[in-house]
Amino acid sequence: MPERNTIEMQAITALAHLTCSVLYFMDISEQCGYTIEQQCSLFRSIQPLFANKQLVVVINKIDAQQWETLDAEHRTMIEKLVEESGPNTSMLKMSNATEEGVSAVKNHACEKLLASRVDSRVSSNKVDSVMNRLQVVYPQARDGVTREAYIPESVKLEREAGKAKTKKSRVGYAPTVNDSDSEAEDDALPIESDDEAMDGNVVTPSQPSKKTARDLMWENGGPGVWAPDYREQYDLADPEWRFDAIPQILDGKNVADFVDPDIDEKLRLLEEEEEKLQEEWDAAAMSREDDDDLNETERAAVDEIRHRIKAKKEFRERPGGRNRPALPRAIRGRQKDVHDKDAKLNADAIGRRMEKVGVDASAMLERGRKRERDSARGRRRGDVEMDDAEDRRGGDEDAEMEDGNVRSRSKGAVKRARKEKKESAKREASLARSHSRPRDPSAAGLRDSEMVKDAAKVERKGQRKWFGGSGEGDQRKAVHLVKWMNTGKKRNGTHYCR
Repeated sequence: MPERNTIEMQAITALAHLTCSVLYFMDISEQCGYTIEQQCSLFRSIQPLFANKQLVVVINKIDAQQWETLDAEHRTMIEKLVEESGPNTSMLKMSNATEEGVSAVKNHACEKLLASRVDSRVSSNKVDSVMNRLQVVYPQARDGVTREAYIPESVKLEREAGKAKTKKSRVGYAPTVNDSDSEAEDDALPIESDDEAMDGNVVTPSQPSKKTARDLMWENGGPGVWAPDYREQYDLADPEWRFDAIPQILDGKNVADFVDPDIDEKLRLLEEEEEKLQEEWDAAAMSREDDDDLNETERAAVDEIRHRIKAKKEFRERPGGRNRPALPRAIRGRQKDVHDKDAKLNADAIGRRMEKVGVDASAMLERGRKRERDSARGRRRGDVEMDDAEDRRGGDEDAEMEDGNVRSRSKGAVKRARKEKKESAKREASLARSHSRPRDPSAAGLRDSEMVKDAAKVERKGQRKWFGGSGEGDQRKAVHLVKWMNTGKKRNGTHYCR
């Protein structure tokens, strides 16, 4: 017992709480690692758990060690163990390898358990109330009339004509190929009825049986391949209408009216004519290419320009609401390859690209450099003018401060006034730079006011992707406890909020 683990001990202890039949297996070949003496000792140690239970001592592995060839001392020990266990203990022999006696052990244990349960219920006090409600009736013949089963006249006529046969029920079974073979064999065999089988008379069929739907199914590919023609079951005024072709209507017209008997031949001729026209067009295109005055370099430049125009057109036609991040203007349009020397869109890269496609970009680049210099010069001039204006205002303020008759204020008030005027001057200069002079639509490259509205609409659509809404990564902190619903007195009786 001390060598048993927790699971084994729990399983053994559970026997005390179960109404069951206990099977105690003993290995008489001692291949399990325990001697017969140790197995008997274990039985005696847990024997109190077998009280009031149907116990079966199973002698196992009789294929390795026969019970008759076992030592007399060991046989006597086991038999004595069974006798001491009481009248509810029995001994059986079996082998798991050869399955000898397995069914006998199972049936014996079940029968003993069933008998013990019946005896326990019969011996209880509740059996009297149950027995009073039981009534056993033995039917007796009321007269000498023989009452046989009723057979319809149609069935009798079929039996006499040799058309009837014993039917086999296939309810609950899926159809198989063997079923069709067995049915064919049954059709070839003589047909026996119940009465004829009893009398010994056999009737041979005079005509072959009709093919069933199952026969047709196996002849046409089996289940899942063949489908029955349900048009045979149509109930129409004229049975000949069942297999008529149903017209197909398209746009209020019958498709069959436009189908000619020689439509396949006409289609073939049209395809041949189309192939001939395609060959002529290809030949004409080749001749036009041969007559072209452009060389290979110029033709490559033209192809490059056409490709870029097509790419720009496709880019413009793409929808504005794209699900992708907005790139800054400084890196927008650059190539992703950082090792490409033309990846950075500067003046030199633009010049190299335009030279590849055969365009002289020197005038365009010079115009861009001039505009950049003008804008830088304008910024510097504006800064100098603002500083001069501040100096002039500062001189005026000093003159006013020196005039004690005009203002008689403290030094702190004078400093605050000077600071406010300086800040207002900065704001005025900033507003002057930020607000540009409105242009005429024609000067901006627009035809009229309607075109201005369309341009503004396109601009808003293009900027829509830069004003993204909230997404999954945004943290929202909703109010879990609303104040007006959770403030006030919470005592027995009427609450402030219900």
